[in-house]
Amino acid sequence: MDVHIPEAISKGLRARGIKVVTVQEDQNHEMPDSDLLDRAFELRCILYTQDQDFFVIASERLHDQQTFTGIVYSKQQTLSYGQIIEELELIAQCCTFEELQNRLEYLPLK
Repeated sequence: MDVHIPEAISKGLRARGIKVVTVQEDQNHEMPDSDLLDRAFELRCILYTQDQDFFVIASERLHDQQTFTGIVYSKQQTLSYGQIIEELELIAQCCTFEELQNRLEYLPLK
């Protein structure tokens, strides 16, 4: 989870048995976005964010043919916490880490 994601979303996912690592727990809350993406890859986690800066990073990495962890993005205040939790749970259950590599997914999925 990116730094600005509400704790309620992480708690909701954990209550459903989904592995969640927040940047705060990983003690990387001040890490630059590009490094954060690398860290998520090291942990074999997708990165959920509401930060549009990741669009640029993903585009640059695709252009340079660099592998990166999957990014899931939703615009702030467009979905309820419950909707976000449901959609992230679906992704976690249906997709492997490898399937999401080098991809930017947008919520809502529908």
